[in-house]
Amino acid sequence: MRILYMVALLWLMACQPPAEPAKPAAMPLRDQLSKTWLLSDVKTLQPATSSTEAVRRWKERLLQAGILFHFFPDGQCAFIEGEIYHAGQWTLDERNNKIQCNYADQDSSATLLIKIRRLGSDSLAVDLVRNKQTLSAMLKTDHYKYDQPEKCPWHMANNQWRIKPDHPETDAEIKARFINHLRHYCTVLEAMLDNNGHTVTVKNSPSCIQIYRSGIGMRNTDKIDAAWFATFHDRQDAKKCLVMFRKMLPNNGVLTGPKTRNWVSDDLTLLQRLMNRLQGEK
Repeated sequence: MRILYMVALLWLMACQPPAEPAKPAAMPLRDQLSKTWLLSDVKTLQPATSSTEAVRRWKERLLQAGILFHFFPDGQCAFIEGEIYHAGQWTLDERNNKIQCNYADQDSSATLLIKIRRLGSDSLAVDLVRNKQTLSAMLKTDHYKYDQPEKCPWHMANNQWRIKPDHPETDAEIKARFINHLRHYCTVLEAMLDNNGHTVTVKNSPSCIQIYRSGIGMRNTDKIDAAWFATFHDRQDAKKCLVMFRKMLPNNGVLTGPKTRNWVSDDLTLLQRLMNRLQGEK
């Protein structure tokens, strides 16, 4: 009888459905947000103070200019509107699903409140609240990861060139500004290499640099974004930078080197060569 009981027990155990594997623990909200977010769609602006047609044109301009956020795990954040760069600090209120960004704006402090309405695997529905106006928008992420904050193209260390000086700069200061600009573009290409070659946006990074496939050149003056000139004290300082850059290029205007099968790696090597040359000059 005991044997029959054991056989029946084993049979019942064998008929039980397999145990479901344990679900992985949900990633903390702060970790899910600590990445780059790009404006992908504009929904509404409240209060609506213009006609429907004026709001439509405003949405088009905003999407064309672009908005970019990067939230760093250490509490730093970068916020770019068009070509205007803000560096600051962010805090997360998980109970109310709100992010508060505090940053300097024209020598004064400013606050942007981000209300999280929905978080997807690669999208973020938000309300951006500033100066009593609320912009409902969709953001998307590029999923790029950086093992060190300074490797992110949007980190303050790589964006000193964006800070407009309040005085005419010396040749040494202009050179340092351009070195930092090169460093920014190096981090853009490094991010592409470290993240399987997907494109990193340079929509918000005005430049005089022309990136070719396995070549680096300088854009024609009439093709350089006005926003790049605006990062200098005046146009005269910007032209000094262009003269310095042009002298570093060969007669045909395009710097090249040994080619590999990866043009991103080739261009990164060329930008690093330019940067090292400038840093080595007295």
